[in-house]
Amino acid sequence: MNKKKTIKIFRALSDETRLLIIQLLAKGECCVCEIYSALKLSQPKVSRHLAYLRKSGLVKNKKVGPWQYYSLNLTVFSELKLNKTLGIKKQTGAGKGRKGCDLKCKVKIRTINNGKYRR
Repeated sequence: MNKKKTIKIFRALSDETRLLIIQLLAKGECCVCEIYSALKLSQPKVSRHLAYLRKSGLVKNKKVGPWQYYSLNLTVFSELKLNKTLGIKKQTGAGKGRKGCDLKCKVKIRTINNGKYRR
């Protein structure tokens, strides 16, 4: 991985909101509405952060009907050896075969409340 790409990745990881999104996606694939519901943020803000993460190569997306599903690009995390640091385990492909958003990730969504997770 070249120096420019590495700098872009670490800039993406330097934002608290983007780190929270990474932690949520570490549990499995989610659509935008699941992410903004879990983090209690506006949809435009989450979409902007997801675009930044996608451009940095940290997340990838796929379109299923009108929904965009996001997941981690595990190759990048492996190359930088960040899996353990960020608590990322191998994903099981949650969300495969989904026909639309039902606001229920196949993993437990934790919401943020004053910086602490709650179920």
